[in-house]
Amino acid sequence: MKYYLLCLSLLCAIGSFAQDDELYKTELVLERVNGFAANDRITDLRVTNNTVWIAGKTGIKSYDNKTKALDNHNNHANALAVVSAKDRIFSAYADNTIYLNNTRIFKLSEEGVRINDIELFKNRIWVGTTRGLYILNSKDGSIIKKYNSQNSNLLSDVINFTFYSRSHKSLWIGTDKGVVEAKDDRGALKVEYKREKMIAATENREGLWLLSDTELYLLVDGREFPQGLKKGLHEGEINDLALDNKNNLYVASDILTRYNPYKGRLEKYGENLGLVSKKCLALASDKEGALWLGTADAGLYRIFTDSIQIEDMRITIIPENTISCFDGNDASLKIEVNGGVEPYKYMWSPVSVRGENPSNLKSGTYSVTVEDVLGNRKFTSIRIDGPRELQNTVIATEAVSRAGRKDGKATIEPIGGTPPYSIQWDNSETGPQATKLNYGFNYVTITDANNCSIEDKINISKPKLLPDLDMAKLTVGSTLQIDNLFFQADSSAITGESYEVLNEVYDFMSTNTNVVIEIGGHTNNIPPDDYCDRLSTSRAKTVAEFLYERGLSDERISYKGYGKRKPIATNETPAGRKKNQRVEIKILRLSE
Repeated sequence: MKYYLLCLSLLCAIGSFAQDDELYKTELVLERVNGFAANDRITDLRVTNNTVWIAGKTGIKSYDNKTKALDNHNNHANALAVVSAKDRIFSAYADNTIYLNNTRIFKLSEEGVRINDIELFKNRIWVGTTRGLYILNSKDGSIIKKYNSQNSNLLSDVINFTFYSRSHKSLWIGTDKGVVEAKDDRGALKVEYKREKMIAATENREGLWLLSDTELYLLVDGREFPQGLKKGLHEGEINDLALDNKNNLYVASDILTRYNPYKGRLEKYGENLGLVSKKCLALASDKEGALWLGTADAGLYRIFTDSIQIEDMRITIIPENTISCFDGNDASLKIEVNGGVEPYKYMWSPVSVRGENPSNLKSGTYSVTVEDVLGNRKFTSIRIDGPRELQNTVIATEAVSRAGRKDGKATIEPIGGTPPYSIQWDNSETGPQATKLNYGFNYVTITDANNCSIEDKINISKPKLLPDLDMAKLTVGSTLQIDNLFFQADSSAITGESYEVLNEVYDFMSTNTNVVIEIGGHTNNIPPDDYCDRLSTSRAKTVAEFLYERGLSDERISYKGYGKRKPIATNETPAGRKKNQRVEIKILRLSE
């Protein structure tokens, strides 16, 4: 792994309740961590011993602080959280799955629920969701228990974080209504700060730090020390906390802030870090005193606040704009050069790229060598990945209940692109499920967060003409009349409107290859017996031959004319005689 440095001298405004605002000047050195795409999303960071675990858009990676090696552990997309224990790596993903190393062990199938965080405690996986707390077996992912506000001391089902405190040797569970301390998995949940929304937790030698929407707490030896929630500690939603080895508290939100609770000093880095990303998502500090920063759209950075030895000329590539749509070319980069002697010369690969602020870039790897006027050169590169192709997946469809009704149903699931999605059906319905569709093709337009869109067509079937031609409804010896089958008068010639029902018979027989049937022809009692026998046999034969010509074996389909011998209604009325004039399917065998 290589680092590319960007030194920022930041003037940080201090918010103070007790005194006039002061102004502090702090130098930060940012290192962009190579090995991540320019627009990578990093959602969680964990430091164990000398290893930094990284959860992000491209899966799970680890960085060894000793060997400086970056390794891939799981390429499953859109990782949300990671926790490690010796040779076991547990990770959670946006599709509500949990993996042990490279094996999926759990899938949360409850509709409308989202995994927010995971933690390992008492050799169990504790899963915080938007609808309660799950405890899983760490070997196979089976559910051991589920806690919610109905069956436990939890006052809210929304779990914002799960954090293991080494000083307390217990698990702390932050909810929308207080924080819960769990010392085991037996349901002994102790609730604190019941009226507050608990947002994040971290820990150092001083004790356990808990941040709510109204206060910052330090817990030491069972005692609580409110620290006072500084105005300006965050902008927008708080995503993570971390403490460095000098007891400075860092808060990741739309900006990055540093707060020293002992000196009451608050420093904001949002304006300058806006060069890097629009949002800070994840924080962690290592034993060397460096802070690791995961961003929403610009990959991973390492931040130093102490002086470090750097080379005379330093360069870094900053992703200014990412690719909006699949196969697009609207990305742009910005080169930051510090040191050396201007003017600088930029030599890119590919050679079509020019200057310090190239634009109209597509997916790929871009390398640049910067040379100053004295001939000193520095090299760096960056990979730009565009979003995956926006596609539609049809989850389920349901036919209209009868002809003329607009009650067909379809459920779809967009993938790729950039969530969230806007879904518009051609009948003005919105969302992934439509319930008022006509039979035939219905069109749906899916638009992602970057205004990239696709149109898809969903075929809704007519109701079956033979709904009882179903394996679940049939028994050996049963008969089924083929409705909507019409012949020309006194003939065995099938009319064109009859082929729809015959195709249903063919589809059933081709799908259920062990079924054996007899096609039986019947007439009313008006014509002579010989005529009725010939006509009924001829009509049954015509139906059977239609199926033979489509490739079905005559060993599975026989035919027979019954003439007028098996009426199902009276022959004294026109309606009764019409019912008797029919073709039936008789089930001879359903399976081997």
